[in-house]
Amino acid sequence: RYNVHLMRNPETKDIFAFVVATDITDEKVMQSIMQAVTKAEYDFFVVVDGSTNSAADYSATDKNHLFIEGDPFEEKNEALIRQCVCAEDVEIVVSNCKINNILKQTQNGQIYKFNFSMRDKDGEVRRKQLQFMMISATRKSFLMTRIDVNSVYKEEQIVKQRLEEALEATKRASSIKTDFLARMSHDIRTPLNAIIGLSGLGTSSDSIDEMRDYYKQIEVSGQYLLSIINDVLDMSKIESNNMVLRPTVVFLPKFIQETIAIVKPAIVSKNIDFEVKQREITSPYLRFDA
Repeated sequence: RYNVHLMRNPETKDIFAFVVATDITDEKVMQSIMQAVTKAEYDFFVVVDGSTNSAADYSATDKNHLFIEGDPFEEKNEALIRQCVCAEDVEIVVSNCKINNILKQTQNGQIYKFNFSMRDKDGEVRRKQLQFMMISATRKSFLMTRIDVNSVYKEEQIVKQRLEEALEATKRASSIKTDFLARMSHDIRTPLNAIIGLSGLGTSSDSIDEMRDYYKQIEVSGQYLLSIINDVLDMSKIESNNMVLRPTVVFLPKFIQETIAIVKPAIVSKNIDFEVKQREITSPYLRFDA
């Protein structure tokens, strides 16, 4: 910046021009930073001189400046942190704001930033972000700003919750599927054993009537096995834990006879005493999913 002052010599009446040149680079840089801060809606804007442990507060939105000239930066900053930062974040914020740590984190021109929770003047807990940027490494000076990231934090929490819910739903579906397949593997074994056992009895029998009866029982066991396999293949029902029942009119004596035929080989092979009792059934025809 050039300033020119004109002065008339009272004796000679000559006019002298005094020209003063001032380097205002730092001032212009500061103006640019201030303009950027105003546009970005920072909570505050502080320039810290690490060599003298002092700070210059340029906050434009707050009449009561956080840092007054002459105050030691680290001590005053720690007091402010302990006053408004939420208990779970206090110690880590205090540690992160030490001058030596900030100089170390910003030494290669990187912007050092971290998030934390604090209470505002109205007592509301909000998410904030402190940012540090090196101004001069030789003078150990850096810029400290704070912005509100509460809306971004809430969006992140919503996304996180949705991901957790999706993961939980996937685990639940997998658990249902695993449980269902474990049950079905046992149920499949029963008619399959019946088919194998009845086939053996049919091939070793010389009676046409017995063989015809065995083959009928094999057919019943095969149909039952097929219905189980169809249910297993319908994975959408397994995942939703919603097996659809298909009730039809069933002749109960035949159903009981066919069911016994399916489990009879296993009963015989294990020497299990088996008995069927019917109580309070008034009709031989019932409606259910066989």
